[in-house]
Amino acid sequence: MRLANSKLIFVLGLLGVWLSACSSNVPTVTPTRAATQTPWIIYVPITVTPEPIIATPLPTVAAIVAPTARPTATRAPVVAKPAATKPPAAPPAPVAIAPTATPAPKCSYGPVTLKEPEDNALRRTKSSSVGGDTFRFIWDPPPELAGEVSSNVGYKLVVNSRRGGFTNGATLYLSHNKFVREGKLYIMDKPAVSALASGDSVEVTWNVTVIQAGGAISEGDPNQVPPNVALCGAPSPTRTIHLNTFE
Repeated sequence: MRLANSKLIFVLGLLGVWLSACSSNVPTVTPTRAATQTPWIIYVPITVTPEPIIATPLPTVAAIVAPTARPTATRAPVVAKPAATKPPAAPPAPVAIAPTATPAPKCSYGPVTLKEPEDNALRRTKSSSVGGDTFRFIWDPPPELAGEVSSNVGYKLVVNSRRGGFTNGATLYLSHNKFVREGKLYIMDKPAVSALASGDSVEVTWNVTVIQAGGAISEGDPNQVPPNVALCGAPSPTRTIHLNTFE
C-alpha cells in the first residue's frame, strides 16, 4: 500500500511541474468569461492497481566456508605380519618293535649224571689238518625229565680249552627231546674238536646244566641261543679231556 501512495505522489508532482511550465510559457489571456462562469477543473484519472503483496525472497547465498588447514596425510596403519610359523614336524617313522619272547617260567630240576667222556679221558686230533677223534658226550637227564617234555626245556653244554693264557671253546644249547630221541647222546665232530686244539695239545673241560627258555630250543642248530634262558639247577661236575695233537 505504501508503494501505491508513493506512485500517486510522484504522478501528482509531475503534473504540477508540467502545469507550471505551461503557465509560464503561454501569454496571459484575459478571460472573457463571465464572472459567474464555473472555473475549469481538469480531472486526470489515475488508476492504481494494487499489486499483490508478495514478499520477494532474497536470493539464497550459499555460505562460503573458508578453506581450513590442509589435512595432514595419514599413513595407513601398519599391520604387523604374522610371525612365520614352522611347518609341523613330520611324524617320526614307525619303529619296528621286535616281538619279545615270553619270559621263561621258574624251573627247578636235579643235575644230570655225566657218563662219557670219563674224567681225564685221552683224545687225539691232527695238528695241521682236520682228523682224529670225535667227542661223544653222554649223560643221564634228571628223573623229572625221563621222557619227552616241552620244547623249551633242554641243556646248556659248555666246552672250553685252555692253552697258556688263551681260552677257546663253545657254548651249545641242546633240545632235551632231540637229545633223548638220539639215545641221550651229543657228538662234537672232528672239525669242532680240531678247532678246540688250534694245532697244539690242550686240556678241554666240560659240564652240563638243565635250562628252560622263553621259546622253543632249536633242534637243528645248537649254536643258536634261545630267548630268555633260565638255569633250572646247578651245573654238573666239570670233567677234563686231554686232547693231544699228532701229524
